[in-house]
Amino acid sequence: MTARTAETLLDIMLSRAAEHPTDIAYRFHRFGASETQDVLMDDLARSARAIAETLTRRGLSGERVILALPHGPDFIRAFYGCLAAGAVAVPVPMLKPGKEDRRFEAVLKDARPALVVVDQAALEQARSVVDRVTQDGGASAQVATVDQSEGDAAGWQRPDVSADTLAILQYTSGSTGDPKGVMITHGNFVANAKLIQSALRVTASSTGVLWLPFYHDMGLVGGVVMPMYAGATVDLMSPQDFLRAPIRWLEALAERKATITAAPNFALELCCDLASPEALAGLDLSHLSCLLTGSEPVNANTVERFIATFGSYGFRRDAVLPAYGLAEATLLATGTLRDKVGPTIRAFDGKALESGHPAAAQGNAPSRRLVGNGAPETRVRIAEPETGRPLGEGEIGEIWLTGESIAKGYFGRPELSSHGFGARLLGEPEAGPFYRTGDLGFVEGDDLFVTGRIKDLVIIRGRNIHPQDVEESATRNEPRLWTGGSAAFGVDRGAGEELILIVEAGRSSVSALKDEASGSALAADLVARIVEAHEVMPAEIAIVRPGRIPRTTSGKIRRSAAREEWRESGFAAGLIHRWTRPEGDGAGAFAGPVIGECLTRQDVEAWLLARLAHHSGRPPHQIALDEPFASYGLDSRTAIEMITAINGLNIARTVEPTDLYDHPTIERLLDHMFDPEAAQPAETKTDETSDLETEAAALRALLDA
Repeated sequence: MTARTAETLLDIMLSRAAEHPTDIAYRFHRFGASETQDVLMDDLARSARAIAETLTRRGLSGERVILALPHGPDFIRAFYGCLAAGAVAVPVPMLKPGKEDRRFEAVLKDARPALVVVDQAALEQARSVVDRVTQDGGASAQVATVDQSEGDAAGWQRPDVSADTLAILQYTSGSTGDPKGVMITHGNFVANAKLIQSALRVTASSTGVLWLPFYHDMGLVGGVVMPMYAGATVDLMSPQDFLRAPIRWLEALAERKATITAAPNFALELCCDLASPEALAGLDLSHLSCLLTGSEPVNANTVERFIATFGSYGFRRDAVLPAYGLAEATLLATGTLRDKVGPTIRAFDGKALESGHPAAAQGNAPSRRLVGNGAPETRVRIAEPETGRPLGEGEIGEIWLTGESIAKGYFGRPELSSHGFGARLLGEPEAGPFYRTGDLGFVEGDDLFVTGRIKDLVIIRGRNIHPQDVEESATRNEPRLWTGGSAAFGVDRGAGEELILIVEAGRSSVSALKDEASGSALAADLVARIVEAHEVMPAEIAIVRPGRIPRTTSGKIRRSAAREEWRESGFAAGLIHRWTRPEGDGAGAFAGPVIGECLTRQDVEAWLLARLAHHSGRPPHQIALDEPFASYGLDSRTAIEMITAINGLNIARTVEPTDLYDHPTIERLLDHMFDPEAAQPAETKTDETSDLETEAAALRALLDA
C-alpha cells in the first residue's frame, strides 16, 4: 500500500512516514521566534503509535476523545494518535484559565467522550468541568495531557479502520440550536482532500501557509489533512499570532514563497484595512498561485479591494479562489481556479433575485453583487425546499449536495440526520441521497451563486426578501447605529408575513436617541432607505441599546433568536425607541506617536487617549482612563487594528488579542503592559455579557460558527 492507494488518513500518514521518514510534515511558526517547530514524518508516526497504544490499552478504540489543545505539535500528535487507535477525535478550542466555557460544556455533554486531552495548564480546570458535567448527568471522562497519553509505540497494533470508520466529530454552531457534531469518516477526509488537491492544483512541491484554528474545518482539513494527502509542506501560524499582527500572515507568505493559502472574508478585510506602504515594504506575493477564501459569505467588494490593494505587490487576480464549503461536506463543496480570469463577480437585479429568477442588473436599479463558486466534483443540485422538485439553471432554490465528501450525519441526532442528509429529488429517487444545506442559491454556467439562507428569508406577497440585504441597505454609513448591529426578520401576524427590523444604537447616540424627536427621525430615515432599496415598508423598527441583539460566540447575528425575543417581549428590555407602521400602510411592495526610544507609560496613555478619541468621535478630555473600551464602540475588527498598532509601538511587552478583554480599560491595560505583576484580569460576568466580552468571544472563537 502507498499513500496514493490508501483509503484512510491513517494509512496515508503511515505510508508517507515509511517512504519519506525525514520529510517535514508540519512546520510551526511562533510570533517573534527565530526558529520553527518541525514535525518530521517518522517522529509523527512514532508518536501516533505510542498514543494509540495507550488509548487501545485503556479500551478507547471507537470512543470519542476531545482534543482541547494549543495550536502546535501536540495537537498533531494527538490527532493522529486518535486515528491510529481507531478512536474518534473531537477538536475544540482550548479552555481559558479561570474562564467559564459554556460551549466546551455543551460539546462535553453532547459528545460524551471517554477522554479529554488538554495541556498541563488546563489540566485541573478540565477535571473540574468534567466533574461538574458528570454530576449533572453527563458521561464520565478521563482527563490527561498528551505526554500522559503516550505509551509503548512498539506494542501498537493497527486497528480495524476503513474508509467508513468515523474519524472525527466536527462541531459546528449556527445561528440557532446547540453545537452539532458532524460525523466525518476517513473516506470523507480522503475524498475531500482529493477534491481540494484538484481544485487548488496542489502537488508535492506546493508550499502553504495557514493560520486557521484546528478546531475549525478549514484549519483542520486545509492545514492538517490535505497537506498529508498531497505530500505538500505547510507552515502553520497560530490564530493568535494572526490576530496580533494580520500583515504577518502576508509576510510569511512572501518569506516562504508560498504557493497556497486560505482565509475567510474578514481576514482579507483586516489586511486591507492595515495595509500601508510602510507595512508592506518589500512584500512579494508573486509566488502565490491560490488564495482560497470561504468559510463565511464571500463579499465581492472585499475580493476586489484585496486584489486592488495587493496587486502592486505581485498578487494576481486569478489566484483568488472563492469557495463554498461547510463542515457537513467535510470542507470544500465547490470552487475552482480560473487561469488569467479570476473569480466571477456579477451584479444582479435586486428585484429579480427576490422573485427567484436572477437577471443582470440594469441601469440604476437596486442591485446585488454576487461572487461565483465553480463546482469541480461535488454534485450540486438546486431544489425547491418544500417539495424537493429539481430546479433548472438560473432558478433560485435550496442548495443540495451529494458525493463522497458528504458526512454521515449529526452525532446522536438520528431524526435531524435523516432530514438533513437523506433528501431525495422529486421524480429522481435514484439520485442522492442529498444533504440539504439550508442555503439558497442558483447555478449559472459552471458557477454556483449563494444568495442567502432559507430560515432567514422574509416572504412578502410572494417576494423573497433577504434580511442581510435589508440590514445592509438600512444601516450603511449610519453613524447613529452600532456597526453590524441589526437584525431583520419576518413575522406572520395573521395577514401575511411582515418585516421587522431591530437596530442597535451607537454608544455615542444612546442618550440622544432617547429623545422622541431624535428617535423618530432615525426611524424615518431607516424606513426611507428600506422602501427605496426594496419597495417594502417594514411593520416595525425597534432601536435598542448596543449588545441587545442575540449573537453567536463568533459574533454572528442570531435572527431566529431575535425573532423569538421580539415575539415574547418586543425587545422591551433595552428599548430606546419603537416605530410602528401607521394603520393603512400595507406591508407589500409599492412605489501616532514618534517611534524612537522605548515609550513610557505616559507616552502610551496619551496615544491610547488620542486613538479612542478619534475612533469614538469624542474629544480627548471625554475619554476616561477607567471607562471600558466597549463604551467607545470597539468591535472585534477595530480591537484587532488597535492591538496591531500597539504592537507596532516601541514598547517592551507584546499585547495579546484577548488583553483588551482581560484588561478592558486604559488604566488596566497600561498596568498589564507596564506592571504585569500588579495587573489582574477582569472577572468573568455570569449574568450579563458586555459588548466587548461578546467581541472577545469572537476573537477567541475566531470562525467557530
